[in-house]
Formats: sequence, C-alpha cells, structure tokens
Amino acid sequence: MLQTSIFLPLLALAVRGAPTGNTEGGGACSVVWVPVLVPVDTTVAAPSLTSTGKYSLTNGRVDAVNSVNIENKMVMLAQGASSTKPDTAVAAQSASTTMDRPSKVTSAAIRTASSNKLSPTGTSTITVTTTVTVSGKKSSYTPGTDQEDGVEVRGRKNVVYFTNWSANGANYTPAEIPAQDVTHLLYAFGDISSTGEVRDKTDICSISSDSEADVQKQYGGTQRRNSKAQGNIGQIYNMKQQNRNLKALLSIGGASYSASGKFAPATSTADGRRRFARSAVQLITNWGFDGIDIDWEYPETESEAADFVSLLQETRYALNKYAQDNNQTYHYLLTVAASASPSHYKPLNLGAMDRYVDSWHLMAYDYAGPWDSTTGHQANVYPDPSNAASTKFNTEQAVDDYIAAGIEPSKIILGFPLYGRSFTQTNGLGEPFDGVGQGSIEPGVWLYKDLPHPGADVTVDRTVLAAYSYDPAARSLISYDNEESASLKATYLMRKGLGGAVFWEASGDRPGEDSLVASLARSMWPLQSSQNMLEYPGSEFENIRMGS
Repeated sequence: MLQTSIFLPLLALAVRGAPTGNTEGGGACSVVWVPVLVPVDTTVAAPSLTSTGKYSLTNGRVDAVNSVNIENKMVMLAQGASSTKPDTAVAAQSASTTMDRPSKVTSAAIRTASSNKLSPTGTSTITVTTTVTVSGKKSSYTPGTDQEDGVEVRGRKNVVYFTNWSANGANYTPAEIPAQDVTHLLYAFGDISSTGEVRDKTDICSISSDSEADVQKQYGGTQRRNSKAQGNIGQIYNMKQQNRNLKALLSIGGASYSASGKFAPATSTADGRRRFARSAVQLITNWGFDGIDIDWEYPETESEAADFVSLLQETRYALNKYAQDNNQTYHYLLTVAASASPSHYKPLNLGAMDRYVDSWHLMAYDYAGPWDSTTGHQANVYPDPSNAASTKFNTEQAVDDYIAAGIEPSKIILGFPLYGRSFTQTNGLGEPFDGVGQGSIEPGVWLYKDLPHPGADVTVDRTVLAAYSYDPAARSLISYDNEESASLKATYLMRKGLGGAVFWEASGDRPGEDSLVASLARSMWPLQSSQNMLEYPGSEFENIRMGS
C-alpha cells in the first residue's frame, strides 16, 4: 500500500457548491465541506466536518490517478424534536460516484443529501462524513507552492498559448480551447514601442497589436456594441467566468516583435521600463487578464541581461501596486518565455530574474528545422549518443541548467509543440535533406491535427522521448509530438518535479477526446486549482468592468 497523501481539489470545489441556507419550519442548518488528506490505496473517513480548514500535501503526490470513488453521507440531527428523543436522526442519505475524470466530480452528492427535510422545531445539526478511496501511482515529487489571492495553491499547470491571428489564419477562436483542461491561457502577442509602451502595431496608442481581432471582431452573430469587449478578449473573459480556474495572461514580445529590436532600447532606461510596466498593467486590467508573460527573444549582452532583471522588478511592482490600489489581495502573475538553447539562457542572470518570476515557460522545441544541414528531432528530451546529428539540443540539459541556477523545478513549465517540422528528400534522422516541403500554415510546419500523413510510418523513440513520421516513398520526415511521446514527457516532467506543461499553440490541437492538451491534463492530474480574477473596476469595457 502506498502511503502518499494527496490533496483532492474536487472536494475543495465542493466547498463553493455546497448549500448554505436550507431552512424549513424554523429549522436552520449549514453544510460545510472541507478538503481531506487521503493516503493512496486506502479508505479514510473524516467525520464531523463542521469548519473549513487549510490542508497541504505531504510526502509527495500521485503521478497518475486510476480511479476515485467518493461516498458522501450526510446525517441530519434535529435537537429537541420530542421530549423523549432530544436528538433524533430524522434523515440520512448517501450518494456515491466513480469517475475516470475525478476533477469533474462536483456536488451531485451534496444536492442529493441536502434534499432531506429537517424537523420543524429546534435547531439542526448536520454531520458530514466523507469517505474517499483513491488508487494511483506514487511519485517522489512534492509540488511547488504558489500564492494566489492570498491562498496557498498546489498542483500542476496546463498552459496554452493562443495567438490573436488564429481566428483569421487558422479559423480558430478562443472558445474552441478545452478550457476545463487548461489552467492558464497566454494571449500572444502584445507589441512594444521603442520607448517602452505596450502598443498596437500602428504605434499610435496603448491598445494592442491587433485591435480588430482583440476586442472588435464579432463571433456567433453577436451585435457590435462599442461599450463591450468583443473579439478574442470578450470570449476569453466569458471563458474565465465559466471556468473559474482559468487564468489569462498577455504575452508581450514573441519572435517577430523581438526581432524588430525594440526590447533593448525600451528597457535600457528606468523611464522606459516604467512605461512598459505601467502600460502593460493598464492593458491587462482593461482586458480582464490575470497577469503578464514576457517573451523577449533574446537579451544578448550583460547590460541587456541586467535590464531584463530590472524590467521584471518594475513590472512586478506595477502589478502589486495595481492590486493594492484596488484593495485586492489577488496575486497577478508574472511569467517569462524561457529558451532551451544554452547560447540564449546562459547570458541571463537567472537567479536574479527568478525573484520576480512566477513561472518559466521553457520553449523545449524548434531544436531542428530548415536552418540545419541534417534532419533531427525538434523536441527531444534526451540526446542520442548513437546519432548525435539527430539531437542537436536536448531538454534535459536545459532543465538541469535552470535548476542549477537556483530555480525551483516546480516553477519550470515544460514546452510542447502542437506542430511538426518537416524535411524532404531525406533518408531519415540525422541525414541530409533538401527542402522542407509544404505545410499547414507555412512551408515546413504542419499542425498536430493534420498529422500523421497517409502512407507515413510513425515511430516513438523511447530513448530520447520523441516521435516522428517517415514516408519512404516520398522520402519525407516530420518531427512532432503525438499522444504517446507526450505521455512519456509527462512522466518525465513529473519525475523531475516540474510544474506542468505549456503548448505552442492552441490552433494546432485536435478537438474533443483527441486533444493533446486534454491528454496532458489527464496525465498530470491534479491540476492547479485557484480562482481567477473577475473584478476590474477601471476597465473601459462594460462587460469586464461590470462582470457581465
């Protein structure tokens, strides 16, 4: 029997869904549900739960949960129901459920139990006994701890980038993201001016990089109303309302905007960094977001690395000040997109940056591509000593280097590509190629949902933890992650104690049960669970300002 204890977020969800004022004939009662620490492969009762409490994980956590059975039994006692029986059990009922997705177990048992009637006289007491049986596999990992809204939260993050051009180029909208399986949505990208403001592409006003897609585009036959945020931002805010565990962050920069060379001059002065921080905070709180993700690709010099630290410090201050000025205890998030290439991360002062960073989104992909002379895996975890040309980079080295720099493993979020990179006229991995062929969105880049191609053989390399397809007739090779290789990587990140997964980008995923994002959510359960922010009193948009 495993002796690991886990915190069940589904019981925490029941706290918010429990009835709190069932009255009849003068009787009054309140039902209180609290989280329970449960050893794996055993049954534990938590009797007489009458007040909320703060619980935390001990001795690690569960890697993969096979099943969860929850039996909630509620006994209502009416005091003074009769002169001869002052404590009479007037109602008792139980409800039991078993589901393969424990995180979806909510309050069915509560609704059943709370339908009982109380005695018409006296005060009523409810004793709640919750019995939970969990089966799973033990991990030596102790998850990281975050502070959000002043509350300690644990669990892994399942993060996905959404690009503001997806609705046009890929005909993919935010509403198609499997929000129930996502903890954080990174909205890409915001641009900056050379003087630091987070601006639109016309460099005229502090709005966005594409205001039409962001707040004006109409979805689902909605009517345009200038007072309300529509477009991607309107959909994302609606998603946050419907999925209170989902948080949205604005990602600023990216490869193209970074290549314009504006980050270095914008962050080289205190005034520039202050303008960046203030305008970024103004934008995310106008849009109803929960934080900022900075994707500067890449600081190169010692002075730029120092400026990056100062930029993070200034942004962290601005986020905290906004919360303080609005009487909020909420912790707005600050994250960074982190390179897996030693030439890009070694110039950085990682330890100094980490003081201000909540999560490091490790871009563990694009290890091979058209810029190379030989084919290779684009997202392998380990090197292949027998075929070094096929693994020019590897994730393990980057993860170990970040940890050696003092970064907690739980703050490192492992990147997964939702696309593959192709090579044509090649005999296989580590071999020369001639061209990259066509693609879903650009030459040589195929979305995950379009793979594998008919006639191609798929191989999962368990030595390096990577997958690829090869069509011998066409002599075409595509390196990408499929469900099997992603599952192997999920096991790896849990073994290393990493904080979760991050996907680039949402439009490449398959819908429904074939979603790679959803598959990782199942593999990494339990996901981090804490409420997002919905109150933005200064927003110019009525629906965000009013929470409607």
